Amino acid sequence: MPPESTYHIQVGDDTVGVGITPDTDGALLVKLGGTTRRITLMPAGDGLTYFLTVDGVRRPVYAATDAQTLEILVAGDLFSTSRVGVPGSGSPGSGSVGSGPLTLKAPMPGLVKDVLVTEGERVEQGTPLLVLEAMKMNNQIRSPRAGLVLNLAVVPGQRLTRGDELLSLA
Repeated sequence: MPPESTYHIQVGDDTVGVGITPDTDGALLVKLGGTTRRITLMPAGDGLTYFLTVDGVRRPVYAATDAQTLEILVAGDLFSTSRVGVPGSGSPGSGSVGSGPLTLKAPMPGLVKDVLVTEGERVEQGTPLLVLEAMKMNNQIRSPRAGLVLNLAVVPGQRLTRGDELLSLA
């Protein structure tokens, strides 16, 4: 079995260490906080939807990524992470989601059903920000960290494509 690679990632305001070891059948053994989970991620074919299986439980997820960030929508919760270290480095680097302005983008195409915050409002991590309807499901987008809503870029009834700006947090 290949050796474990260690990553330091920013999740909300916390930097966490994650150990990842490829399993023999293409799955990943992901070690986080002393717990190891067997994970597979299979694309559904549309470039946006994936089927995530964790310890045998399968669910659809939506993911958007670039070189430094990964946003994942699971059961209405938006998780936004930034890679802040390199494999095996053992030390965090720059790119923290917990500092500086953060622009949230639509993780999937859909219709804005409701906007639950206003510009200038202070929110906590996990605060519901808006409701996005996609694939006949209402997905409540929650704040990935505490902050101040700087700019609302959407209104109820607005159609979005993947990557459209939703709002900015300071």
